[in-house]
Amino acid sequence: MNIIDVIQDYVKLQKSGSNFRGRCPFHTEKTPSFFVSPEKQIWHCFGSCSRGGDIFSFLMELEGIEFRQALEILAKRAGVKLEHFEKGLHREEKFTLLDINQAATDFFQKALEKTKGGERANEYCKKRGIHEEWKNVFKIGYAPSSWRALSSFLIKNGFQKNEIISSGLVIENEGGQLYDRFRARLMFPIFSPNGQVVGFSGRVLLENEKEAKYINTPQTMLYDKSQELYGFYQAKTALKEKGEAIIVEGNIDVILSHQAGVANTVATCGTALTGLHLSLLSRYTKKIILSFDNDSAGQKASFRAFQLAQQQNFTLYILTFDGKKDPADIVSQKGAQAWQEIIKNKAHFMEYLWNALSKKYSIDTIEGKKELIDEFFSFLLFISNRIEQSHWISEFAKRLHVRDEDMFDSFQKFEVDRNNLNRYDVKTKPPQASKAGGEIIKVKRDRIFQDKENFIALFMAYPDLYEKITEMTGAIPLEFITLIKKEVDGYITKDELLLKAESFWPSEYLAKRELLRILSDFSMGEKKRGLKILSSGNT
Repeated sequence: MNIIDVIQDYVKLQKSGSNFRGRCPFHTEKTPSFFVSPEKQIWHCFGSCSRGGDIFSFLMELEGIEFRQALEILAKRAGVKLEHFEKGLHREEKFTLLDINQAATDFFQKALEKTKGGERANEYCKKRGIHEEWKNVFKIGYAPSSWRALSSFLIKNGFQKNEIISSGLVIENEGGQLYDRFRARLMFPIFSPNGQVVGFSGRVLLENEKEAKYINTPQTMLYDKSQELYGFYQAKTALKEKGEAIIVEGNIDVILSHQAGVANTVATCGTALTGLHLSLLSRYTKKIILSFDNDSAGQKASFRAFQLAQQQNFTLYILTFDGKKDPADIVSQKGAQAWQEIIKNKAHFMEYLWNALSKKYSIDTIEGKKELIDEFFSFLLFISNRIEQSHWISEFAKRLHVRDEDMFDSFQKFEVDRNNLNRYDVKTKPPQASKAGGEIIKVKRDRIFQDKENFIALFMAYPDLYEKITEMTGAIPLEFITLIKKEVDGYITKDELLLKAESFWPSEYLAKRELLRILSDFSMGEKKRGLKILSSGNT
């Protein structure tokens, strides 16, 4: 499998000599510094993050997964079936649960096609405007109304009773009998970021007050609703391309958004937005757009999301539209363009906050202004960037007809007592992203260190230049080169150094010019080290 085919699913690559070049997916940059070598089957960023590796490390770092999971993704892509070689009970149980979920997905899809209840489910999909193609993309199915349709199917297919119970798809009653958790429901598989089914969400076809509209898989070894986002697997490419994530409330909102060309849409799974959800999104974008209900609950959820977003340096926007319609209704009734226009008119969270607070308080009175400013300040505390704070202080001051100086002075006093006045306290700290593939070595990547990398890379790629450069500049001790190489080793591999040299200096002429620049720019300390080695070598 060619590394280019895999990476270009995540990064827009352009040919650059014998290699490919694009913007690094691991940090924000304007000038592409991310290179992929089809010949060496490696990738490396020569920008600020300096990450690099092979096809496996790319998936492990970008998806936050282990080697085995990366291997499974690539094997699935190549049409190769892997044997479960992991040791340990937990590993085996995990793969068994994945097999159960996949079997259930196939069962639900067949039930949608071949049962009378499936006909009703298809009619419901048609009524909601879901096209056939998108039912297949999201693998929508139907859970029959029978109490034991799925559990009987799984038992017949060789799965053990305790395994099926652990999957969360069935429940054991007091008499020890199994019955299906999902019955007479439209079924939405929930995929992990690497495309495995980890859980399900089931929706009733008829509005019934006695039953919850949606029920989800309970907490299992595979499924944790605080981490999973519905539609994330299908949205990954669009998230990277568009640079923003739209978060809606329902599964059908997600599907119809994708159908309408807004493929960077995801939804939480029966829970509020969490720090873990944002950590997942942060691999692809630092801009999120919320589309929550325009009621008090939706407003409260938006307020909480703002605090979580600030903790992880996201920029937050809010979508507002008239009436009680949700994104799915807009797409099915008014068309894709209507939904796209609403997204274009997104409001920055602080604009949304102004609209909410100006309706809540009477800004024509001194008391109303004071109350609005106090609540505004409680949100402003979450913004760490002083320039952004200053911008919104000035903006709110102008709208309230208050002098900037007075508003700044009031905020400074408010800030002193921030711990007591934070009325929307988020008690959980944002989670730390896992470092797949071991600890990432950090180094001060200043210009001197970059020059040392380039120095070694160029001599490796163009060994004949050593004699030519020494003729022009005087002797360069091999011990000096060895010392520089030792400093660089551990941060970048030999293949990555060669990739760098051939990408940036594809001819000997360009390489010679760069080496001469590096030698002239090396700090006096580096030159002294070289002279010391030279003199000691001559005695």
